[in-house]
Order: sequence, then structure tokens, then C-alpha cells
Amino acid sequence: MPEGHVSHRNALLLTDALVGHEIVRVDEGERIAAQRMAKRLTGRTVEHVDAVGKHMLIRFDDGAVLHSHLGMVGRWRVQPASEPLGRGYLWLALWTDTTVAAQYKGPTLRLYAPGEPVPALRRVGRDLLAADGSPAADVTIPLRGIPTDRLIGDVLLDQRIVSGIGNIYRSEALWDVGVNPWTPVGELTQETGDALARSAARQLSEAIGTTAPSRSSARPAHSVYRRTGRPCPRCGTPIRAKRHGDDNRSIYWCPTCQP
Repeated sequence: MPEGHVSHRNALLLTDALVGHEIVRVDEGERIAAQRMAKRLTGRTVEHVDAVGKHMLIRFDDGAVLHSHLGMVGRWRVQPASEPLGRGYLWLALWTDTTVAAQYKGPTLRLYAPGEPVPALRRVGRDLLAADGSPAADVTIPLRGIPTDRLIGDVLLDQRIVSGIGNIYRSEALWDVGVNPWTPVGELTQETGDALARSAARQLSEAIGTTAPSRSSARPAHSVYRRTGRPCPRCGTPIRAKRHGDDNRSIYWCPTCQP
């Protein structure tokens, strides 16, 4: 699932492409046709695009808000309006005179009326990234108030506590700070929670400027994520992987650096 750096990268990309421009044409896929976005958005001007954790919001001049969450398979693409638009799994395309921004796939794409709240945002904790994609000020994982028997590996993925961390930067932050994923929260200090937040925020921010992960050689280098059996960059111990938490997702760690 795309992590917070992807939604922030998309927000910055769509800000450049759409903000201040009138939407002159809207293409709708069958999946969202019932929302009548073409009728509701054509002629509107995009005022702001922002990200909240893994969510992205496009705000229009009449107060309407388009909420996008890419899930496991969604993606946004921005291209010149003069180029042919791919049609496979197209949910929505927003056209200006010069540019088109299109979302393909993704589980969530809903247009909220002016003044209507976005329910998903009520359950989202503080974003580790600022609006410009830099680490937010005074970031922390607020360990106080979390049940002491919850495992820190689960807590980092709980978007209600902090938003933006996914499986990649859960593994990377825990390795960076030297915390075992199966450590109960009650055994950690708040200083450790602060350090984990700073590490995750820094790495998410840096990832905004990297090539998106792919099967090519352009894949960004990670310290432990998907490096099972390879030597730990810090101590040389082979990296291990194991299914973890309610979602049974693989987590990667060094048994020496994270005892």
C-alpha cells in the first residue's frame, strides 16, 4: 500500500498541475459515474491540494472536496492535455486547458459537497509530514495512552495514532532506532517514541524525491525492507522476515541490532 510520501508527492504534483486552473473537462469511469463528477466539477477551479497521511484531498472553489485513497493498486498520473490518455482502469480524469490529472484504480474516490465532512479523516492521527513534504515539527509517536501490551510493530501501522507510515518505513524506522518489532509499548520510553517518529518522518520526506519503487534498478535502497538473508548494513547479521500483526504483513529486522 502506498505510504504517506506517495500521497504527499501526488499532492505536490497535482498542486503544480491543477491549482488556480479551471476544470474544462471531466472523464468518469463507470465505477464513479453515479457521483456525476463531470456535471459537478466542470467549470470549477481547483483551489488547493493537500495530503493527510495516505489520503489526498482536492479542494474546489465552491467548497467541494474530492477525497482519494489509492489503497494497494491506485495511482495518479499527470500529463500534457495534448497526449493520449490511457483508458485501462481509469476512474477519473480532470482536464485543464494544458494538463490532465488522472486516477487509475484505487478503492476510494469520492466527491463531497461543500461543507460536507470527510468521514475518513476523523480517524486519522497526526501526519508526520508537513504540507511541503518536509518532516512535520515536533513529531512523535504518543506512547502514553496506548495499551501497554500492544506491540510497537502494530502501533506504527495504526493510522489513528500517526498517519503516513506503512510497511516499508515501519521496518526501516524500527531498524534505524534499534527497536525489536515485538516490543510491547509498555517497555518503551517516550524518547524512543519520539526517535521512531523522527526517523519515519525523515525517511518519508526523503522518499518523496526518489523514484517510485518498481522492479527496475531504480528501486530505492532500503536497509532491511525486502532484504531477507542479506547482511545488515550496520552489523552484517543476515536480515530476517516474519509475518506480523493482525494484517499478517511481513516485517523485516536485524536480530542483532534489534534484539
